[in-house]
Amino acid sequence: MKFFFIITILTFFTKTFAGQEVGNGGGFCLLVDNSYAMYDSIVTINATFGENRQSMPYAQHLQLIRTQLHRLKEPKLKEFDLFISTLFSQKTGSFYQWFARTNLTLMWEPGLEPILPKQCRTRKQAVYYFIRPPNFGNTVDIIYDPTLLAQIAKQPNGGLQISYLLIHEWLWLFFSRTTYVNMATFNRLLQSEKLKTITVQDYTKIRAQLFPPETPRMSR
Repeated sequence: MKFFFIITILTFFTKTFAGQEVGNGGGFCLLVDNSYAMYDSIVTINATFGENRQSMPYAQHLQLIRTQLHRLKEPKLKEFDLFISTLFSQKTGSFYQWFARTNLTLMWEPGLEPILPKQCRTRKQAVYYFIRPPNFGNTVDIIYDPTLLAQIAKQPNGGLQISYLLIHEWLWLFFSRTTYVNMATFNRLLQSEKLKTITVQDYTKIRAQLFPPETPRMSR
C-alpha cells in the first residue's frame, strides 16, 4: 500500500507539472523563540536598509509596498498589480494560479543550505512555485500551505514574514537561483522602513545593482 501511494504521488506530479520549471521553494525557519522567519529575512540580516516594518498584517505591508513602488516609478509595477490581484485564487485565464495544500514536503535547496545559519535546522515549506511554459498553459502555478500561513499570521510580526514570502514569490519571475541573494536583498529593501523615505534616485541605483538585466523568464 505504501509503495502504491508513492507511485500515485509521483504520477500526479509528473502529469500535473510536466514541462514546468520548478522554482526555488519559499519557506520558513523555526527560531529559538518558536516563531517562524522567512528565508529572505534571515539571509539578509546584515543588509544596510535599517529596520523592517513592524506590527502590520501582510495585506497592509503589500499595500504600503505598492504605494511606494508607484512613488518610486518601479518598472514592474504592472506585474506587481497582477500578482496581488490574483493572490490565493484560481481565476480563469489568470497568469497566476494558486492551489491550497497542507503539510508540504520540505524542498532540498543546495544553494540555500550553506547560507542559512545553524539555528535554521528546523524548517517548514510554505510554497512550491512552478513556471508552466506556453505549450503547457503559460501560467505560474503556486502551491501554498494555508494552515502554515494562518499559524504564522498569528505570531508577533507574522504579517511581515508572510509579506516576505509573497514578495519572494512575485520576484521569482525576474530572478533565478543564481541571483537568489540579490533577490532576497531587494525583498528586504521592500520590507524595510527605508522604503518610505528613499529617493527615486537612490532606489533606482540600488535596483540597478540587484535586478538581473535579463527579461522575465516567461511572458504575461
